[in-house]
Amino acid sequence: MNPISQVELLLTSEIMALLIVGCYYDFKYLEVGNWLTGGIFLLSLPIIYWNRGSFNIIHALFLIMFFVLYFFNQLGGADLKVLVPLILIVSDPILFMTELAILGLLYGVIFWEKKIPYFIPITMALILIEYQQYMR
Repeated sequence: MNPISQVELLLTSEIMALLIVGCYYDFKYLEVGNWLTGGIFLLSLPIIYWNRGSFNIIHALFLIMFFVLYFFNQLGGADLKVLVPLILIVSDPILFMTELAILGLLYGVIFWEKKIPYFIPITMALILIEYQQYMR
C-alpha cells in the first residue's frame, strides 16, 4: 500500500467517524453543526486533490442534482455540505448514489415522518462503498 493510500484510508476513517457523530446530532436534534460538516470538508480536501484526474460528467451531474434538491427544500444544508465532498471522494459515484437511494428509501419507509434525519443513510452508504472498495 503506497503512502497516499494509507493517508487516504486514515482520512476516510476520520470522515466516517465524523459522519457517525453527525448521525447522532441529526437524529437527536435534527441539526448538524458547521464545525462537523466543515471538518468533513477539510478532511476530504486532500483526497479530492489526489483524485482530481478521475472527475467526469457524472460527478458534475450529481453536484447539480444536490444543489437543485437543496433549492427546492428536499435536501438540508448539512446534507448538502456533506454530500458535495463525499461524491468527490468516492471511487464510484453511481454506486454510491444507488446505495444512498436504496438506503434512504428503506430508511424513509421505516421512519415515515415529515422530517427525516438523512445523515444516517448518507453515513451507511459511505461505509458500504468504502467497505466494498477495500475488500477488493
